[in-house]
Amino acid sequence: MTDHEHLTEQEMQAANTARFDFGAGYPFLPVPRETQVLYAQPDMSLRSLTMPPTLTADEVQAIDERLDASVRSTLGIPANSELSVSPTFSGGVALDRAFAAAMRMVDGQNSPLVHAVATTPSIDILRLFLEERGPRLNLHFVESRNGQLGWLDEDAIIDIVHAVRRVGRNDGIVVILTSPENPTGEFWREDALRGIGAACAGAGAVLIVDHAFLTAGVHVGRREIPRAWSALGVGGDWISTWDTGKTFGLNEDKLGFVISGSRRAAAAVDQALSIMQFDVSRRQKMFFGELLSGGRHTGYVTTLAEVCRTNLDTALRLSADAPLTVRAPRAGSVLLVRLNGHGPDDDEVRRYLLSHGVGVISGNVFFHTGWRPRDLLRIALARDPAYFAEGFEAMVDLLRAL
Repeated sequence: MTDHEHLTEQEMQAANTARFDFGAGYPFLPVPRETQVLYAQPDMSLRSLTMPPTLTADEVQAIDERLDASVRSTLGIPANSELSVSPTFSGGVALDRAFAAAMRMVDGQNSPLVHAVATTPSIDILRLFLEERGPRLNLHFVESRNGQLGWLDEDAIIDIVHAVRRVGRNDGIVVILTSPENPTGEFWREDALRGIGAACAGAGAVLIVDHAFLTAGVHVGRREIPRAWSALGVGGDWISTWDTGKTFGLNEDKLGFVISGSRRAAAAVDQALSIMQFDVSRRQKMFFGELLSGGRHTGYVTTLAEVCRTNLDTALRLSADAPLTVRAPRAGSVLLVRLNGHGPDDDEVRRYLLSHGVGVISGNVFFHTGWRPRDLLRIALARDPAYFAEGFEAMVDLLRAL
């Protein structure tokens, strides 16, 4: 092991070796009976393997339209609007292709340099794939306001957009807002999204908003997370992403979706996706078209939220006299805990816990500037409550013994 294992590597280590796996943000919960029934439908299996001309063009179009309508209904995207919804393989692919599309859009301005503005803390996949773009890309990471964890700073983002435009009049600008629910449990206010969107529009920048935890976590049924398509409206150069994985798990059976705010954005997204895919699996289209339709999934989503809230209560109770402090999330299905005292840093603690069967994530992997706390751990809440309670208690005992 090195001192620089990225998020996915840590999640895989927890999955492969830990008795109590609190690493991955995907739900590890029993699959509801109605979802199991969908997997076993013989007609779906047969139609997914039927080739043209036996499967007609009209039937293929009906499958696509069913999925589109189901996703729009689930996410509250207006039907028959200019907002387009494009499926892809996963949330990570959706975010990567959204950025590729944004780069195409700003390249149309003959930009000598592209500035990518993102937030920290945030998932490290963003930093990793931005760094792959090479020296033409200038990265700007915006820290939380006043160094307060989870205090999102839209003013700093807007200031950078304005400053870049003043200095580099022909430079391209892409602003990327990954889901702050991971890891801080916070979310963007609607007025903040509108302010950032207005600044981007005024500067000719493209805005990307990730909504990975929109339908998953402690907030569901209690508060609404503001959505890009509601805050930003139709016709703007913005792109948003959502995927099924953080809500349904399903052992990597998942789809990602790219939502485009304008026809120009939709054309760029189509071009970006066509480099990587001819299409996604027809069976996945049929499966998720059914799973997301007619309120079929709402009972499960409610149960997931209740499980996350139960496990948050358990974490708060078990940490009352423990050498850690729980930072209760307002949204999403992960939580941060702060290690109390002046002992080993988060990487050392993570490895110690993993060696004793408890898998967690080092908090420092989410930080990308000089501000990099080394006393945080991220823990997934979407686990069976009895399993979570036993594992969290084991973690507390191990930390006391450290």
